[in-house]
Amino acid sequence: MALSPGLTGEELAAVVDPLVIEDARASGVLVADGTRVRAAHPLLAAAASGRSRAAERRALHAALGAVVDDPVLRARHRALAAAGPDAGLAGEVSAAAARAVGRGAVADAAELAGQALRLTAAGDSRYDARLLALARYLIDAGEHGRATGLLAERIGALPAGPVRAAGYLLLGEGADLRGEEEYLARAIADSAADRGLRGQALARRAMLQVMSRVERIAEAELMAGEALAAVSSAGPDAERRALVALAWARVLRGRGVEDLAERSAALPPGTLSLYESSVDRPAGVRLAFRGELARAREVFRGLLAAAEQRGEVRSGIVFIVQLCEVGLRAGDTFEVTRALGEWDQWAALEPDAAGVRARLQASLAAVRGDPGRTLALAAEVAAASESNRLEWDRLEALRAAGLADLLARRPEQAVSSLSEVWERTVREGVEDPGAFPVAADLVEAQAEAGRLQAANEVTERLGGLAAAQQHPWGLATAQRSAAVVALADGYDEAAAAQLAQAAAAYRALGLGFDSARALLVLGRTQRRFKKWAAARQSLEQARWEFERLGCPGWAQAAAAELDRVSGRRAAPGGGLTPTEQRVADLVASGLSNKEVAAQLFVSVYIVEAHLSRVYAKLGIRSRTQLARALGAPA
Repeated sequence: MALSPGLTGEELAAVVDPLVIEDARASGVLVADGTRVRAAHPLLAAAASGRSRAAERRALHAALGAVVDDPVLRARHRALAAAGPDAGLAGEVSAAAARAVGRGAVADAAELAGQALRLTAAGDSRYDARLLALARYLIDAGEHGRATGLLAERIGALPAGPVRAAGYLLLGEGADLRGEEEYLARAIADSAADRGLRGQALARRAMLQVMSRVERIAEAELMAGEALAAVSSAGPDAERRALVALAWARVLRGRGVEDLAERSAALPPGTLSLYESSVDRPAGVRLAFRGELARAREVFRGLLAAAEQRGEVRSGIVFIVQLCEVGLRAGDTFEVTRALGEWDQWAALEPDAAGVRARLQASLAAVRGDPGRTLALAAEVAAASESNRLEWDRLEALRAAGLADLLARRPEQAVSSLSEVWERTVREGVEDPGAFPVAADLVEAQAEAGRLQAANEVTERLGGLAAAQQHPWGLATAQRSAAVVALADGYDEAAAAQLAQAAAAYRALGLGFDSARALLVLGRTQRRFKKWAAARQSLEQARWEFERLGCPGWAQAAAAELDRVSGRRAAPGGGLTPTEQRVADLVASGLSNKEVAAQLFVSVYIVEAHLSRVYAKLGIRSRTQLARALGAPA
């Protein structure tokens, strides 16, 4: 039983005297589970195996290989019974490894492939192909270190051309970013005679260029298109990789991917994970870039459910990250915090995923309105991304830092960070204005710093891209940016109305944070030009929206502006703001804090904060006193 767990009683009886089996069962050494028999305890099996001699074990493996029905298990036993190279048996074991992969047993496939390689003589023409197969299975089983060691030792002896190109491709999968680029360059150079292999190398190179480097996006699109044309004969997995690479390049260029999704869906099933193979992921990201958040959430929730069903930990982490990013675009910090809690459960199973958390936390801190924490986390992300040459992460860190500096009213520092992101996207051909959505923030910072010509240039480019793509977020943001530039020179009723319209457009898309940000700028401008009533209305609405989303730093900024509004009229109930009045009325009517939070779609914490201010303003200490103060039944 130590050599073959899960044998049937019939199979065991074919190699062991049935009377011995009966005695073992009677003494409690063996246990029957239906038709299967097993050792009563794993330690018994381990002890029996440890005390046997190698020759005894080989003989038993040979006997078991002659009686077991399962072809994969039979090949394993026959391989373990062989002491040296055996060309015929090596072929049988190699075929069994492929069969194990088809069952999803990648670890078993790696073990069998290792035996097939051992049974293949070094001079055999099939040796290199079997070595590459073993490396592939090891990588799929998560044993990148073993695969890299195996390949690095042999790569110099592989013949130039497709075989060596395949080796470089596999080496790239276990390397860091710089190493992978070098291996892919070598694979492309060595794969001229194999279109399918060259297509796979080109697709991966295009993915690195788009997703890691964020550079030469138009070139990456052409590269991915060439890859797709080349991999049609290389199987569905290779074709899906090329489709995904092309989809990402198109998304960053502001183009649709519906045709690619249809082509991917028509392919037969493959072995790739969801995050590697699904065109739905870049399609969902495109929806988020465009501000179509409800549809983006639907896509990623569906992908997450599929990952859970398939038990794909890494895919689950990727899709939760995408849901976090959708929540960040909405500015809903409660949604993001919930998603991060779920992310922690998945990430515990995949320690390598920990690096993404700092980037998400930096963005979350910026949206919440905590400049100090944002800048510390952004610096951490930027340092790590620079050493790894992960440009996407660095740009996101700069974006978070710029937002923090805007909140802290440091426009020159904000311009420095945000313009670096903007200039990178312009230079490298990122044409979806929502990919790295810094345009409105940059225009606001430039206007505050008196750089109106630069702000106009950003606004004009943004408007042109948004109009050409009919980009919902881009159109609202171009309207907002144009209004900010116009209001920098003096108060203009048409520009103020335009800014209010942009806020409404954001709100209709579910972009509450952008809506509140636009209203905050509008209220500040109205206050500066002594439009007291209008300023009060804009700033109250902005503060309410920030509080609803869980952005206390931004809500405080709106409150500070309100405090500077001259001639504020006392609200009913002793100077309560409309938000405080609403909370007070609901509490006075007898609702609990939790019930008020549910009715107002905010957290209990926000209700408690409002209620604390209400008590202080009215000079009371209880709900009963509040009811009396407002004339409600106690």
